[in-house]
Amino acid sequence: MMDRILIQDLALRGIIGVTAEERRERQDIVINLTLELDLAPAGHSDDLTDTVDYKALKKRILSLVEGSHFRLVEALAERIADLAIEDPRVAKTVVRVEKPGALRFARSVGVEITRERRGPIRSFELRVASCEFPTPSLQPFTLQVLGFRFRVLYSWAAAARNSKIETRYCLSRDADDRADLHRHRLQH
Repeated sequence: MMDRILIQDLALRGIIGVTAEERRERQDIVINLTLELDLAPAGHSDDLTDTVDYKALKKRILSLVEGSHFRLVEALAERIADLAIEDPRVAKTVVRVEKPGALRFARSVGVEITRERRGPIRSFELRVASCEFPTPSLQPFTLQVLGFRFRVLYSWAAAARNSKIETRYCLSRDADDRADLHRHRLQH
């Protein structure tokens, strides 16, 4: 399971609906967004560039909603998912868009969609509890894994569940994709 960033109950106003009445005035729209990605790099570095800037994402969603004229909440949810998935670190997003008070006798009506990133794995994290590999380092080097040569973006030592120290590596097959770290974990 990947880590998650949550944006909950983002209350905005925008034009959305199919009837003339719905299209005349802005309506309340509530958005909930879950981003699934590896948060370990940001946790280790304490650097905003190693994670999704959720304030910047919120501003993009705000701009989209306030300037939109969607007819369906499904279309708005799809466009918000597209914005979330644009960041290459996001592997999956869940978007819920609700229109409070849209139905009589109902608190809210809405949709929830899930979208996953498509495409090849470009980097991943490898955990090794063996001394055959180099020790943790900030110096760049390469490793050969499963017949492929990978560039090590960074490495660090961490305690494993069995109280042993293991070395963790963030590996990439691309030479210059530090900003494109779509990671999967492999345990060896």
